[in-house]
Amino acid sequence: MNLPALILFISVFGVTFYDFYLLKRSKVELSSCFSSAGITLVFSLIVFLIGALIGFAIFGDDNEYWTIVSLVLVYGIFYFRFKGREIKKGKIKVEKPKKVKKRSLKENLIDVFAALCGIFLYKAFGLMGVGALGIGYGVYSYLNKRYNKYISVIAGILAGIIGYFLIIIIYLQIQS
Repeated sequence: MNLPALILFISVFGVTFYDFYLLKRSKVELSSCFSSAGITLVFSLIVFLIGALIGFAIFGDDNEYWTIVSLVLVYGIFYFRFKGREIKKGKIKVEKPKKVKKRSLKENLIDVFAALCGIFLYKAFGLMGVGALGIGYGVYSYLNKRYNKYISVIAGILAGIIGYFLIIIIYLQIQS
């Protein structure tokens, strides 16, 4: 068995068995444990294959970097699935999403400005500029909830610039 197939087997069945273990440990009905584990198996296999397609599109088929993309997708999606699930008295309860607050005009303008900058960066620097913009916007939106707007904007800009150079370094390492 080659390495990507082994990684596929371990990651997909590992997530499935972990889901079954969590439910069985919490004294959920056995039929519910099997059905949830079956859904997890099918869904994780589909996510792994989508990650493989994305990885092939990005890195080509002459290497096995696509397994990294697939693993990040599988474990990332199921981390948030398991994190948002609470089991009480043998019943699975999913946290309800909180009510979304109305956005101010400033926040909407920042989003439009970020989208226009993304288009400009794509034309000027290619896809790597858009990735850097995504990193910067993610840092901005994360810090905007905790700190004031100036700190979050400056941190977002710095994270975008650092992210751009990290993406370039990774790209150059892969090319050589």
